[in-house]
Amino acid sequence: MRVVSLCPSNTDIVCALGLGHLLVGVDRSSLKDPELAQALPGQGRGVADVGTDLQIDIAAITALKPDLVLASLSVPGMERNIEQLQAARLPYLVVDGHTLAGVQRGIRQVAEALGATAAGEALVASFAEALEDVRARSREARRRLEQAGREQDLPRRAAWEWWPKPIIVAGRSSWIQDFFEILGVENAFADIEQESRPVEDEEVLRRAPDTLCASWCGSAERRMSLARIGRRAGWQALPAWQTRRIFLVPERLVGRPGPGLARGLRELYELFYGDRAAAMERLAAAARLAPDATVWPQV
Repeated sequence: MRVVSLCPSNTDIVCALGLGHLLVGVDRSSLKDPELAQALPGQGRGVADVGTDLQIDIAAITALKPDLVLASLSVPGMERNIEQLQAARLPYLVVDGHTLAGVQRGIRQVAEALGATAAGEALVASFAEALEDVRARSREARRRLEQAGREQDLPRRAAWEWWPKPIIVAGRSSWIQDFFEILGVENAFADIEQESRPVEDEEVLRRAPDTLCASWCGSAERRMSLARIGRRAGWQALPAWQTRRIFLVPERLVGRPGPGLARGLRELYELFYGDRAAAMERLAAAARLAPDATVWPQV
């Protein structure tokens, strides 16, 4: 079977199922990801580059004569990929993945389409177990802090920032909402029904989250820094700034709706309740941030 994946989350699913050898073409981000490339034929050299997740190379895909193209609608703009696949009359599957439950449905979709139902069920079970482990650990961590009289150290109201200008935050219909629920905190923007939307700086300040996770997508990721966030007008009065709970998280760990989200959630647990300093160092290295990106600027 000849399979093409149009985004890293789908590549992640195929490789986690042990079926990376079926991939004849993947998106450019999948090829650039060292961990994904390890599971691809020839460590990535044996598969074709079919463009980016928002600008696919339909001619390259057609030339590969795929039996199945794994598409997605997890990012606005991906609908154009579907239109091109339809126009080229290529067999495709839109993989679910807007929430953590959707990720599990997506794993089952791909596994069934590739004739690996049993492997799919095993992967779903492993993924669900990882989520529940973090949920239990979060409850225990919060209980310990409360019993120790350290309520001030409890994260309660968090916001998630996908893009810096305009600020784009995560809303209710997203796996970020699920992350926050598992970690025992409220999403400051849970009233937004969409997966995400732009907001003004003043709206973030008004909602006053005591925790902020920044995971800037694409080209913006390398520019993430506490100093850059702190230069926003009024943001040093934000509770998240005052509590020093502003976290910089690489998009590949938390922005791809596949089984890899379990690893991202475990890192968030460390940021919220565990060895924060070590986690911040790991994540800064993973995102290839500047050496001073996680240094709190002097006020």
